[in-house]
Amino acid sequence: SLGVPDRLEALEALQELVEDVDNARDLMAAGGFAEVKGLLAAEEPRLQAGAAWVLGTAAQNDEALQSHLCSAEVDVMPGLARLFREAAPAEVRAKALYAASALQRSHSLGRRQFELAGGVHA
Repeated sequence: SLGVPDRLEALEALQELVEDVDNARDLMAAGGFAEVKGLLAAEEPRLQAGAAWVLGTAAQNDEALQSHLCSAEVDVMPGLARLFREAAPAEVRAKALYAASALQRSHSLGRRQFELAGGVHA
């Protein structure tokens, strides 16, 4: 298993890769977002922030990716809402809010998932 520094480096590289929508769609096709979602529940706050950053970057202005990340298969919104609802460090809350915002931008399912996850009350 990789240590935290190696995981952080991998998340940073992944975040840069998913800035390109084709790479983000390739990661979606490979099922890679489920792994990223799992890091939202990591004990290390820096891993939580990195995972949220990857998700937000991938979801920006791409309806297919927004739909995938909000689907029952992946469903990242509850994990994101938990991060900014709880007493997480400021960087974690900021990155979780960034991702939640990207999932909702011009996307009604994302807005509904945000409401269902209790994000409005955070």
